[in-house]
Amino acid sequence: MRLSKRLAVVVGTTVAALAVLAGVATAVTSYRVGGVTARQYFATSDTAWAVPGPNTWQTVPATGIVAVTNTRTVLTARFSAESLCQGGGWCSVRIIYSVNGGAWTELAPQSGTDYAFDSDGDLWDQHSVERSSAAYLPAGTIRLVVQAMRVSAASFRLDDYHLAVGTVVP
Repeated sequence: MRLSKRLAVVVGTTVAALAVLAGVATAVTSYRVGGVTARQYFATSDTAWAVPGPNTWQTVPATGIVAVTNTRTVLTARFSAESLCQGGGWCSVRIIYSVNGGAWTELAPQSGTDYAFDSDGDLWDQHSVERSSAAYLPAGTIRLVVQAMRVSAASFRLDDYHLAVGTVVP
């Protein structure tokens, strides 16, 4: 009798734990490996820029970089800036690229407006975002820009920003 009671408790506990785990979302992690950074590109600006219009992606001035690669590569990018987001909502940035004049693609993780670069409630402070390509990119010309959006915020300003881009070869 004691054994069957213990077995029932173990089975019941296991079933309850599995039910809890079934409701938990699991994160997906992807990996890419590079051997060396082949080239690095930098763009900076010390001129403040106010993001016009809410809820529309706008290209941040002076962030256009063109990288030329002779082999497949992983693209890495880091953008940092003083920022001021005010008036409710939040403020997002994303880094997008195009290979050989093709479609624009957001670097990974592709968070869109789900990534809050800054939010209402503080004054000027520095924020940053770092992203990479979700796959190895083919050889060719890679164009890259940073875009910003006011997500229902009254204002979003960026100042003293820096974009660093690297091409990493396997």
